[in-house]
Amino acid sequence: EEPLRAAGAQLVARPGGGVLTLQFITERAGSPLRDVRVRQALNLATDREKIARVLFRGRTVAASQPAARQAFGYDPSLAPWPHDPALARRLLAEAGHAAGLALTAEVVIGAGANDALAYQSVAADLRAVGVDLTLRTIPTSVLMRNVFAGGWRGDAFGMDYGSLPTLDALRPFRLHSCLWTKPWYCDPELVPLIKAARVELDEARRHDLTRAVVRRSRDRAAALFLYEIVSFDALAPRVRDYRNAFGVIDYAVLDVVP
Repeated sequence: EEPLRAAGAQLVARPGGGVLTLQFITERAGSPLRDVRVRQALNLATDREKIARVLFRGRTVAASQPAARQAFGYDPSLAPWPHDPALARRLLAEAGHAAGLALTAEVVIGAGANDALAYQSVAADLRAVGVDLTLRTIPTSVLMRNVFAGGWRGDAFGMDYGSLPTLDALRPFRLHSCLWTKPWYCDPELVPLIKAARVELDEARRHDLTRAVVRRSRDRAAALFLYEIVSFDALAPRVRDYRNAFGVIDYAVLDVVP
């Protein structure tokens, strides 16, 4: 940011409409991530507030749920998982992993701002509670192949809960549920809620159903929820009235002064 300011330019942060996570793969026999206590422990061990405050200089917030604040169905009553390493260690011990645990996460680097540092911060936090997280870098093509065909080589992978273009918190659950053709996380109790929300015509009732989906996913620690995705644009000094709403630039008002 400092070089931009020195050149007279401006850095603009804009919400991305989604939440970055390390998505747990629970549909594998023998995986420790099938135990909700382990998933909750990993969330408790992660200092997501630090990621938002330090790596993003406060330009985003720690994720409290699998929905960004702008999305229909976001639940403002939910708070981010607290950073509680002591409780994380107790839950891991209760789950039979007092001696530690080794996990691998497949991640795409460079898909978003500071994602590499964010994943490294998570790995450092988990190491402090006895969880050795190995980060394996994969290209986007492999991520997409695995999403559609399976074949994951790790225990988790980096992926967002994205609500665009509809800004609907229910949208990512077509992937992050038993309803997907090759599910990585399957909570049967979520399915009737998702299906009911999909066909509900009453807006208030649909809102309540969507929030119920969001709350259960958060409480069951379906993923390691990190932060709300934020994107950055750099503007030259001559640019005026720049507006970018979730990737759509309003050229009708954009101006470049002499």
